[in-house]
Amino acid sequence: MLISEPLKEVDPYLEDAGIAVPAEDEKFNPYHSPTTGEFSSGGGGAGAGHPVGSVPYEEGHPGDMSQASKILFGKELNEEEWKKMVGAPPGSTLKIDYADYKSNAKKSEDMASIKVMVKGGGIEDMGLYYSASGSGKKSIYIDVLSLGKTGTGEGTRITQSIIEEGRVKGFTEISLTAAKGYNPQANIYFNGQYTWARLGWNADAPKNNPFGAKDLNELMSTKEGRNYWKEKAGGNRLTNLKMKFDLNPNSTSSKIFDAYIKAKR
Repeated sequence: MLISEPLKEVDPYLEDAGIAVPAEDEKFNPYHSPTTGEFSSGGGGAGAGHPVGSVPYEEGHPGDMSQASKILFGKELNEEEWKKMVGAPPGSTLKIDYADYKSNAKKSEDMASIKVMVKGGGIEDMGLYYSASGSGKKSIYIDVLSLGKTGTGEGTRITQSIIEEGRVKGFTEISLTAAKGYNPQANIYFNGQYTWARLGWNADAPKNNPFGAKDLNELMSTKEGRNYWKEKAGGNRLTNLKMKFDLNPNSTSSKIFDAYIKAKR
């Protein structure tokens, strides 16, 4: 089941992450895709013979992984740290799709971007962006999370890892574009808008909703509100919705997620 639709065109990552790339400055390019190594999260070592941190990049960007990692995480992450960061399950393969950065006079204004991709071990496709905006803000963008089976709790476990490790590393929010409805071309039904809201992701609530809720966090705080949103986020009409999760442990997003985890125990 796919709970977040892969984006078909230029994705809203830069907008959601708050990254603005000056037109005259091509040094920082979050879309360049160097050749990368990959490793198996099943403990088999580096699949292409390159541990994370010494992955070969296209000519002209030899230090991108090192510099971007230091901006985002304070250091280069090893294999075990990357697996923990994204909740990669046993048997999956994790690949650093690209890394890029732009240094500024003030370290707090440094910009960086790393894209991580995971497949296997029950994951059909997963892609995440880790970014630093240049204004001291660090954020995560979930591009796609596609699981082969539902009802196993694996999606929640992966999400919990991303949330908890993101907090530890100083990230402030996790954004995504959630899909709902049926895609006849791919023969896939998306239920992301309800699933992510149930886990604490937030967006504006439907106007004139019967509960007077301003946002989905408020709407999902009651059983009646959850039932209402489940119906609104259902049906076959295919739509996308930008949603965000506030990583502050005291935020409403975090409280909703914590309550969901507690209820599942």
